[in-house]
Amino acid sequence: MKTVFVITLTIMALYLFSQSPFFSLQEIEGRGLQRISLSELTEESGLSKGQNLFQVDTDRVKRRLLKDPLIERAEVKRRFPHTIVIEIKERQPRALFLANDTFLVIDRKGYCLDKISSMRSYNLPIITGIKASTTELGKKVSSSRDMISILAALDPEVQNFFSEFNIAGKEQLIAYSREGIPVLLGSSDNLSQKLHVAVSFMKSLNSAMPVEYVDIRAVSAPAVKYQQIGGTNGEKLYNTDKT
Repeated sequence: MKTVFVITLTIMALYLFSQSPFFSLQEIEGRGLQRISLSELTEESGLSKGQNLFQVDTDRVKRRLLKDPLIERAEVKRRFPHTIVIEIKERQPRALFLANDTFLVIDRKGYCLDKISSMRSYNLPIITGIKASTTELGKKVSSSRDMISILAALDPEVQNFFSEFNIAGKEQLIAYSREGIPVLLGSSDNLSQKLHVAVSFMKSLNSAMPVEYVDIRAVSAPAVKYQQIGGTNGEKLYNTDKT
């Protein structure tokens, strides 16, 4: 009985100590912050100084944070005796998606991060030609295979070189350089390779001759069509007439 009494007394003492002000939250530390400020992170977490660290539900805090469309991943940990550490991974803008009269800012997986009326605040290529399945923040705007392939291929060099990607139809993907030159890409297969070939090929072209379009549908045989004197001959980039 004496042993049981000592154990019980010890447990009670430890419990009371754990609930004491010694373990009150005094600092919230944020890691991985880029566009989100620490004050915004703290507000979204629902945490407040003075809370007992043992009473903080870290899973609940994590769920709150993941409601922010800018946050892709979050980890919440206690660091005794006074600190909560929140480490996040922010979603990074990869492209703009044209939905009616609105531009959706999307990340590498196609999740909507923001809605803007003007593209001036983002120097990113635009994806056009398909409809958004949703424009809700934090949701994937489309499950299009072509769109996902485009986003995966947008490394910094490609982002800086192209202004638009138009999904004109099945195997009719067209990119436009910053100078407005159409680049025929065909299907989205091996798209990253096609785009890098296009960048290299177009840099080697004769800058004195106006280009009507570049054809990279066959990666091993890139081709260019120069404009005729006096303008283009009106040839369609793709023959979409039904037969």
